[in-house]
Parts: sequence; C-alpha cells; structure tokens
Amino acid sequence: MIVHRVSGNEYKDDLSGGGGLKSEGRWHNRGIPIIYTSESKAVAKKEKQRGPAGKIIPDGFVYVSYEIPDNIEILEITREMLDDIPWDKTPYKGGPTQIIGSDLLAQGEFAVIKVPSVVDDKSYNFIINPNHPDARRITIKDSRTKVE
Repeated sequence: MIVHRVSGNEYKDDLSGGGGLKSEGRWHNRGIPIIYTSESKAVAKKEKQRGPAGKIIPDGFVYVSYEIPDNIEILEITREMLDDIPWDKTPYKGGPTQIIGSDLLAQGEFAVIKVPSVVDDKSYNFIINPNHPDARRITIKDSRTKVE
C-alpha cells in the first residue's frame, strides 16, 4: 500500500517521527514519535492545510510517498467505533483521540494505525509508529514531487 504526507523539503527523508516530539496532533501528545500519512496526496494536502478552506502551503514542501508492505498488520479504527466520542472536534488538545492514539503508540503493538480523516469524511489517515520493529520495513518511494 502507498500512503502520502506533505513535508518540508528538509524533513522529506526522515523516518524517525521526530515531528511528534516537537508538536502534538489529533492522535498523539507532544513527545511521541509519529508519522502522519494519508491514503491520497489530495487528503495529505488537505490535512496539512487543516481543512477544506485551507491555507496556502509555502514553497519548499513536497509529497512524500511511503510503501507499507502488505504483510504489516494494520489496526483499523473506524468512524463507527468512535461514534460515542467527539473525535472530530477542534481543538483536539487533551481530547479522546490524543489519549487513544498516545496509548496505542506507547503499547507498541502495531506499526500502523488506520484512523478516520477529519478533513475528508470518506478518507483515512495512516499513523506510522516509528518505534515498532516493522516500521523499518516501511520505505520512502518518492519525495521529489512539489506541492502545488
């Protein structure tokens, strides 16, 4: 499977998840290594823009495409599983998705977790846990395409 993210050119080849150490996200607390990816370049761009209205992505950003081997087990969290919690609300700081995601990353059982996208209600994002041993098998296939 190929998944994508939008990255600054200087971080395009980084598989450490170091961005999660510096800032929080919907599915993790700051201080946890994580790589957020999306099922398509279009959704990755929307995620970077933080919504359909969006903002302009500055020069120097590229699409990074990752290949996740088919035999890596992926935990799937569906929208239906989240029906009883405000998973898609902003601000998300301290919210249920940060708790769920941070706990799953800390447990380290899965290299990849599939979660619903907030910016596209039919799409999913794929969270890569760089601390999982199988994450070493995930490779960057392309990191040269500029975000237009």
